[in-house]
Amino acid sequence: GAGISGNDRALYILEEGILSNIPQVQLIAMNLLSRLQNDYADHAINHCLRSNHLLVRLEAAYHLCLKKHPKAIAQAESLMAKVDPALHPAFPQLFAMAGTDQALKILKKMLAHQNEEVRVAAIQSVAKYGRDDLLPQIRILSTHHPIAQQEICAVALGELGDSSSVERLKEMCLSTSPSVKLAALQALYRLDCKEAARGMMGAAEEKFLPAIGMLGEVEGSEPLLAK
Repeated sequence: GAGISGNDRALYILEEGILSNIPQVQLIAMNLLSRLQNDYADHAINHCLRSNHLLVRLEAAYHLCLKKHPKAIAQAESLMAKVDPALHPAFPQLFAMAGTDQALKILKKMLAHQNEEVRVAAIQSVAKYGRDDLLPQIRILSTHHPIAQQEICAVALGELGDSSSVERLKEMCLSTSPSVKLAALQALYRLDCKEAARGMMGAAEEKFLPAIGMLGEVEGSEPLLAK
């Protein structure tokens, strides 16, 4: 109620929620405070970084990066250093979202991370947040062998509109991996290589589910979808 009302006189209720020992209450209060653009809300979210619950701390780092708070990158980097490495794939999107020079330096390092899951998450975040200044690294990574990495690189090259990678994408269409081939075809289609539609429709005719989903953006695919 305090969050929905937006009344400053009710903010103390949200502050009590932030101080709660119940993580669900902390998360609700923090999400409502994150809608406010003032120092009070930022201070409260910063307080959540000291929560005993990891999920609350991760959510706080997310909101600070979303707000592009001056301390967001330092806090996110500090939190990443404290958690189990298995959780590191959750962090690239925070740095891509913030988009500061320091954040992009960290993101660039994550593109070269020894853990494939971290690299894949970093490539995905680069594409999602349109960080095309990191395209040179994506092009290089697209030539490496891991299947999941090649697939997400193809997706990123298409989403970032990298027309200089058309030849590389055509090479990826020859992959023995159906998922890599399909991602490359979709990227080519998005780069205005409309002949790639034939390959996407062919995969859909073979009942490859991801291909059927992609036909939504292919002109003239209605009869095949109906079938």
